[in-house]
Amino acid sequence: TWGMYDEIIFASDSRLSAGYRWDCAQKIFPIDGPNFCISFAGSADFAFPCIFQFQCMVKNYPKFSTGAAPISLMVKDFITIVNQLLGLVDDRILAQFNSTTFLVAGYDFSNGEMYGKEIKYNKTSRKYEKFDFGGFRSGAAKAAIGFAGEGYQDFFSGLGKLVAKRKTELNYEPLEVLAEIIYKQGKGSTIGGSPQLVKVYRHRNYLPYAVKKNKEEGAALFGRPLLDYEKTIYPIISINDIPSGQYLTYPMSKNNKVRSQPGSLVRNKKK
Repeated sequence: TWGMYDEIIFASDSRLSAGYRWDCAQKIFPIDGPNFCISFAGSADFAFPCIFQFQCMVKNYPKFSTGAAPISLMVKDFITIVNQLLGLVDDRILAQFNSTTFLVAGYDFSNGEMYGKEIKYNKTSRKYEKFDFGGFRSGAAKAAIGFAGEGYQDFFSGLGKLVAKRKTELNYEPLEVLAEIIYKQGKGSTIGGSPQLVKVYRHRNYLPYAVKKNKEEGAALFGRPLLDYEKTIYPIISINDIPSGQYLTYPMSKNNKVRSQPGSLVRNKKK
């Protein structure tokens, strides 16, 4: 989401389903160099090769690997790779790769502007194409929200109700609503596992977050529960504690992050 704030938040569930359920899949992928993120919903059989091949392309092309190219150009090439791989499958009907949707967002190096697109299959052209995110307004803040996968109606309905109840500008409410949807799913749902979270900042850096449901439970990073002896250098966010303000801890520091109200945030003022 974005608007008057200087960050983009990627959030996802962690479940893969193909007749079975597997709650440990990374679904948000930072792209090193240009430092933006790609996430997906749909067939992992298709999404993973597309993303991994694009990561290889970025590493192999200095203009991309250094972040010197506009994000719009890199997204154009990502779409080219997606359509290339789609064309190489021998049975599109059996594969059903057209059900996969990608979300891409980051900051453009040339103008500092945020760039975000939904990349999905167009039945008319029979190719993947890019589309703008939808808009969302809360208070004086205007944000754009890209959503991929099941639960669209539940998500936006829940988000509207939560923002109206709190009478606040948009902050972590999209993450809270998404987490609530994830946590209430049964074993038979295609949605589940731990929420995962990555932030992309205006200075073109990204930061993954470890996520836990509450302070008593263990944390997961990119959907995988951390081992008992495993430590993380990343911030840990406790979803159920967001309303209280005591929701964020830094493993390398004794200081906790206390939530600030959106109205007190420093905003980027454009002339």
